[in-house]
Amino acid sequence: MQIRHGSIEVRKRILDRKIPFDKVRVRDETTRILGPLTSLSSVMSSINKEKERIELILSNPEPVVRIISKDELKELYRQDKAHAKARLVHQAPPKQIQMTWGIGREDLDRKLEKARQEMGRGTPVDIVLGKKKRMPPLTREEKKAKMDEIATALKEHGKEDAESRSMGSQLSVMHFRPTVVKAKPLVPTEGDGSNNL
Repeated sequence: MQIRHGSIEVRKRILDRKIPFDKVRVRDETTRILGPLTSLSSVMSSINKEKERIELILSNPEPVVRIISKDELKELYRQDKAHAKARLVHQAPPKQIQMTWGIGREDLDRKLEKARQEMGRGTPVDIVLGKKKRMPPLTREEKKAKMDEIATALKEHGKEDAESRSMGSQLSVMHFRPTVVKAKPLVPTEGDGSNNL
């Protein structure tokens, strides 16, 4: 769930009595092992309400909660807000780079470098290809070959949204999104992992 702070959408955390379940499993934050199914009210009565909160971390297949300190929760809110701001940067409008089908190698390299720089900043890029006046029309295969060449040249910096590639008689457009570095997967804990999250 998202909640707005100004123009930034921040993840909404479900805490304490707002948790919509009567029975929950508590995850031990040190071992990450789930406890038995327990009533939410007994978990609420077991915490130090001045220093701790209960957060819902999983709804299905069974509700799972964790006990979290208010200081840690405050830090998580700060991180959530920072991540939301970072997402806003990635939602910038695309930078349009125009070129003709008959573009020379040197000009093409310069335009592709500009596209790489924009995607390096997290900005999506639209490559717009058009024909010059009095230029003989290109076949569909020639257009596709040029567009494939551009996609290959930019693949390290951005992923083309190939489904939205459009080839018109006058203009053709290619849409690229910046490549995002993926986080490393979590390392599984020892044992069968059936009680671990």
